[in-house]
Amino acid sequence: MGLYKVKAFCVLFVLVILFHFAYQFKNSPSSSNHKPSGDIPLWNKTEHGISTNNILTALPVNRIWQGPRGKVEIKYNCEGDSYYIYVYPKKANCAPNDMSFEDRPTYSVCFDDTTKQTLYTTGHILGTQATLVHPARPPWEEAKRLFNTGWDYLYDRKTQKFKFSRPTMLGPASTARLFPEDKYWFSRGHLFRRSDANTINGQASTMFYINTAPQWGLLNSGNWNKLEEDIRSYAQGGNTLVKVWTGTYGLLTLPNDQGVQIDMYLGNNAVPVPRFFWKAVYDMVSKYGVVLVQVNNPHATHEELFQNGIPCEDICHRVPWLTTLVQVEREKVDFGYTYCCSVEEFRRTVNYPSDLPKARSW
Repeated sequence: MGLYKVKAFCVLFVLVILFHFAYQFKNSPSSSNHKPSGDIPLWNKTEHGISTNNILTALPVNRIWQGPRGKVEIKYNCEGDSYYIYVYPKKANCAPNDMSFEDRPTYSVCFDDTTKQTLYTTGHILGTQATLVHPARPPWEEAKRLFNTGWDYLYDRKTQKFKFSRPTMLGPASTARLFPEDKYWFSRGHLFRRSDANTINGQASTMFYINTAPQWGLLNSGNWNKLEEDIRSYAQGGNTLVKVWTGTYGLLTLPNDQGVQIDMYLGNNAVPVPRFFWKAVYDMVSKYGVVLVQVNNPHATHEELFQNGIPCEDICHRVPWLTTLVQVEREKVDFGYTYCCSVEEFRRTVNYPSDLPKARSW
């Protein structure tokens, strides 16, 4: 009987040891259930750059590009199969041929490589340290080895006129009517604004085409510029940290010579012209937030302003720092019809960015 108890005790002891090691293995960093952290150091603060559920299982073969404008690195997946990309500036005071880059990205990009469309960018404007610098604007960078797209050619006005004048697109009459002057062409709409980076190299790193979307030049220099100035002034007005998402939504259509609505792309079913531009502003200190939406069509009728749109109560009049973009300007279609949504109402229609936080409304 004593021998039986000893054997039983030994069996029980072995089972306990096996259970212990199995539990340790399950919760160890090498376990398949473990996902690395997506934390980004930010001015002695830390915040999640992207959900750990969105980490790429297989990175593309070519995933890093570096040059005089900065370094581009494909890091994760975002919003399905799109690429989440970090853009790093060059280190200060390094020689032109020195490919040394900062550890902290200037901004990040969620990019659909199939349609060559940037869904949104994410960046920060740091309150009292947001000192504006005015270097000469460097040339745009395609990073073609990564993205295989000739953006320079697509944004050329002669290229656009030739493409849109085709009978299979808008046709010559509609092209002449819709694009009568220089500003009535699709320009490189900066998403994370160049002036929102507060170093020369940081500003240079915003000059990648993945940080753009086709925007009417008239609107880019109109109300879009005014809302960006108001956001910048708000960030500089106190010791705060403002997080900004800037993105696109929908696909613009325009009538051809027969009155048929045509989907607008700069390329062949690539580089789509968005129906809307939007900018989500979130004060990380006060937790207030708002989303500014602009209709990307200077010819839009009243019905088209809200067709297939982003419905919400316009709360621009409640946002105290919108001082340049006043109501009489916001409602000018040829300057870019603009309105404001609460973060919650915006989220009901536009299902990205997935990391857009809950925010208090002004």
